[in-house]
Amino acid sequence: MPTLKPARVEVYDNWSGPVTKARNELTGQAWFGGDWWINQSFGSSGFGFQLSKTHWFNHRSRGIHFEFWIDSAEVAAGTFPIVLHFEPETPDRDGLGRRFAGAFADRQAEFADYRINHKAVCDKMVKEIKLTKAGLPKSVVAEFTRLATLGDLIDGIL
Repeated sequence: MPTLKPARVEVYDNWSGPVTKARNELTGQAWFGGDWWINQSFGSSGFGFQLSKTHWFNHRSRGIHFEFWIDSAEVAAGTFPIVLHFEPETPDRDGLGRRFAGAFADRQAEFADYRINHKAVCDKMVKEIKLTKAGLPKSVVAEFTRLATLGDLIDGIL
């Protein structure tokens, strides 16, 4: 049975509280519910946290989702990414990316603080956030609430 390296245990010990708080605050938002769900994990790559809808092909964490992760590299850098992914289990991923670019054009200015990459197959939107224990829950709730407004747009192009 594999064991976690001390650096991963340290990440877990230091960040499980803020990550759990982010989850609890996110699921308490008025918009959360219905077909929104969260996949939170911890393993050899640190924390993974995904927000998705039940019909976004993300049952094995390889469909469409908004995501952040925290591992030793993010702790050392003092930042963590928030990303919109179209992972490999998304049907017609290339076509979906083209449809997303077209549908998103009218809203792109709302997300000027994100790096938008319509040519990327997987990473469509990325934003780096300052990583602090106190700020993590607030940042995750604020950004995922913003990104959740794209839920209907993504539904419409599927």
